Amino acid sequence: MSHIPPTVSLITNLQVKYGSTVHFHCIATGYPEPEITWFFNGVKRGISNELIIPRAKLIDIGAYVCVAVNDAGRDQKTSILLVSGTHPSIVTSTPTTVTTTSSKPVAVTCKATGNPIPTITWRFQAFVGNSHIQQALSSDNSTLTLTHVDKSGTAMCTASNPLGQVQAAFSIILVSQSTIIGR
Repeated sequence: MSHIPPTVSLITNLQVKYGSTVHFHCIATGYPEPEITWFFNGVKRGISNELIIPRAKLIDIGAYVCVAVNDAGRDQKTSILLVSGTHPSIVTSTPTTVTTTSSKPVAVTCKATGNPIPTITWRFQAFVGNSHIQQALSSDNSTLTLTHVDKSGTAMCTASNPLGQVQAAFSIILVSQSTIIGR
């Protein structure tokens, strides 16, 4: 049988959601059977007809090239991978201004959406000087509970993922016990 140069078939472009598993299949015909090598942005990534990318991230965006070689020749095809996600967005039901006394615990909630799921962090800054607050976080970090507040200030919620970050501010106003009784 005469030798036949390789012919490669490969999907041209692929768009997936952030965190998805990507399967590239390179179909190469020819005689003798071609050896397949994968390259990503010029760097060798694998040597089989399938290339798998678990949990696709933004760094996986780029050109994937399947190269098939046998003693009769060479062929290659390129597939462009695009990974999409969504910028964080804060959705909250807590009032943006909360009044409290030093002995009354205050809870503020900051819920965020996005793909991938955003990480939530909190920071409390007194309006004047330093504050010595006691705080607790819920297991998913969405709710900050201030168990002892010694100064008024701002609780800042930051929701971030690889596509960006967004913030929400909550004013915590400390009032004396007599101010609340006198209302």
